[in-house]
Amino acid sequence: MMRRTVSRSLTAMLCAIALTAVPTLFALLTPERADGRSACPRWGKTIERTRESRVFRTRRESIDYYFGCAFRVGRTYRLGGGNDAVVYALAGRMVAYESLANPVNQRMVVRSLGTGRVVHQANSNLEGAFGNGARAVEVVLKRNGSIAWTYPNRTGESVEVTGIELHAIGTSNRREVLSRNVDPAESLRLDPGGATISWTEGGMTRTAPLR
Repeated sequence: MMRRTVSRSLTAMLCAIALTAVPTLFALLTPERADGRSACPRWGKTIERTRESRVFRTRRESIDYYFGCAFRVGRTYRLGGGNDAVVYALAGRMVAYESLANPVNQRMVVRSLGTGRVVHQANSNLEGAFGNGARAVEVVLKRNGSIAWTYPNRTGESVEVTGIELHAIGTSNRREVLSRNVDPAESLRLDPGGATISWTEGGMTRTAPLR
C-alpha cells in the first residue's frame, strides 16, 4: 500500500512538473508572433528591434553570430560570419552592419530582412585606404536603405588617425564622401523627416540630403 501511495505521489509530482515545463518549452520553441500572421525565432539576445524586425546574437564556443528576421516574413538571415560582423542600425526591415571578414578593408553592408538582398555594400573607408582594424564611429540608416556613416581615416599603415570621414549611399547606389574632417565628438544625425543628415565640422553644423 505504501509503495502504491508513493508511486501515485511521484506520478502526480511528475505530471505537475510536466504541466509547468511544457508551456515554457513551447514558448521557447514557438516563433515569436508580431502580427499574428508570421514569426521570428525567440532564441538569441536581442541587439536591435523595431515593430517590423529583430536582430539578435548567439554565442557558440566564444564566437558571436548575428542574425536578422522580419516578422511578417519569418525567415532568418545570418549577418556575416562568426565574430566578423558589427550591427549598427535597424530601420524598418533594413539592417546596417559592418563586415570585418577582411582585417584591412572592412565593408559597410545594408541588407533587407524582408528579402535577404544586399541593398548597398562598400568599403567602410576610402577605396584603397588602410583600415588597421578600425570600425565605423557613427551610423544612421533610413527605411529605404540609404545610409551614412563616419569612419576614422588613416594614411598607409599608420595607426594615427588623420581625420574622420563621412560617407553616404543613397538611392543612386553611389557612395559619396561628404567630409574628411568631421569633428571627433559624436555629431552625425538624421533629421526627423529623414530627408537630410547633419554633422559638425570645425565646430560648425553642416547638412546634406540623404535620399
